[in-house]
Amino acid sequence: MQIAQKNLVNFYILFAFFWLYAIMFDSELIHVTDGLGFDGLKFWKLTAEYQFSDSNEWTAYYLKRSVPSFTLRFGIGFCNKILVFLGFPVIIYDVKSIIEAFKVLNIACLLVSAWLILSLLDIFMSSTWQKKSLAIACLLLNFGSLKMPFFCPVLTDSYALLLGTLLLYTYLHKQHFLLILISFLGYFTFPPLPFMSILLILFPYQYENKNNIIIPNFILKNQNLLQYSAAFIVSIVLGSFVFYIFSGQNTNQYIVNGINAPNNNLLYLSMFCLLMYMFWLVKYLFLPDLVYKAIFVVYKRWWVLLLSVAIFLGMSAWIDHVSNGQIVLNVQKEIPLLIFFSVQNPLIFLIAHVSYLGIFVFFIIFNYQTVIQKSIDLGLGYYAILVASLLFSIQPESRKLTPLLPFFILAVMFALEKYQFGNFAYVLMFFLQVFISKIWYPIYQEPIENYQEILKFPWQHYFMNVGPWMSNEAYYIKLICFLIILGIFYFLLKFSKRQINS
Repeated sequence: MQIAQKNLVNFYILFAFFWLYAIMFDSELIHVTDGLGFDGLKFWKLTAEYQFSDSNEWTAYYLKRSVPSFTLRFGIGFCNKILVFLGFPVIIYDVKSIIEAFKVLNIACLLVSAWLILSLLDIFMSSTWQKKSLAIACLLLNFGSLKMPFFCPVLTDSYALLLGTLLLYTYLHKQHFLLILISFLGYFTFPPLPFMSILLILFPYQYENKNNIIIPNFILKNQNLLQYSAAFIVSIVLGSFVFYIFSGQNTNQYIVNGINAPNNNLLYLSMFCLLMYMFWLVKYLFLPDLVYKAIFVVYKRWWVLLLSVAIFLGMSAWIDHVSNGQIVLNVQKEIPLLIFFSVQNPLIFLIAHVSYLGIFVFFIIFNYQTVIQKSIDLGLGYYAILVASLLFSIQPESRKLTPLLPFFILAVMFALEKYQFGNFAYVLMFFLQVFISKIWYPIYQEPIENYQEILKFPWQHYFMNVGPWMSNEAYYIKLICFLIILGIFYFLLKFSKRQINS
């Protein structure tokens, strides 16, 4: 049985490899900066010349995304030494070579991520080959993993996915030194990664279970009251932010680089949906007994929190210094932007997440409480990451959630243990994942004259998948698809045989 499972794992790894290998030679490439994309020009210069621009200015934005470029530089240098030894021509650092090199790097990151997820499923749960297939489909067969890295390859997203998976792997295996090393690499790869690292370092795997934490009777007796109170307070605070943003005279300051403006015809409905979504989230996320345990752990490990924050602030100060005073994280700018994006259309963030990440979002919607409970079983650190990511899920730029994808997939796979799907159900879910991923959908383009063209076709073929740049017309189409697939999943889960009572 174990040999069969290992052969099955090898089969899926090879299957993913050949699929990605075929895509690597696909001619479909973004028509911006000769295929480098909007940010790729900087990453090419960093890989080829160790600088971001001709003036050799180091900017905070690109410095915090520099590790994949340095990795590629060292990898190409190592390959060139072997090629010289064998008498073959070396790899040059022109645009075409760097694009192909980033595609190879993206493939490697995706395959290693898949292998790590399969390893975790083998260790922490008894998964059938169908559920393993479903997990890999959720990880790889989505727009963010299989379309984005090859249409716009010179980015840091696939590398961020790998580091997120490594954070999960080292956390569950209690490999603290490797966790710290990956945290350092993550700081210079993708903005959410250092915050994820701090939570995992502060709350080690099942650390709270080793302490005899006695929950006060007041908390035990008033959990529902405390949950509803927390949900109400958070919703009121969020509503106040929304009112503050839209009561101002200059909301146009948020509409930059072709970002879609809020749909005024549905603005009040969008606000209502946002507040109800947040109330529903906090009602089930805020578990008073866990909050008490978290406070206890923070009190006991205060030095870890202090040291982590000090290192983070020190590195941020260093980046501010070398980047001529640029601010690494401007909270006063990012929070209003996040809220502004969340009300472009009703529940646009959910529509965007499904479009970019795939069907596992539906599993979370219908098994929300079970997913939370399973994350709790994996420790406070795991639970804290899911709480933070769900609270910030109101922002529709789904690619910012890329390193969190492995955490959600593993929790969803645990939650689905209560279902017994037939083969038809798995085939249907696989088909829906491929349909949503749009890996079959050609992205037609034309040269961009100005950013206003982003909200029109043919550029909407690409930007309709990237949250804030989704036009109203694309939103309506995706909303219809969302509701249809939501209905399919409702009946699919409702009539599936259960292994245990939910």
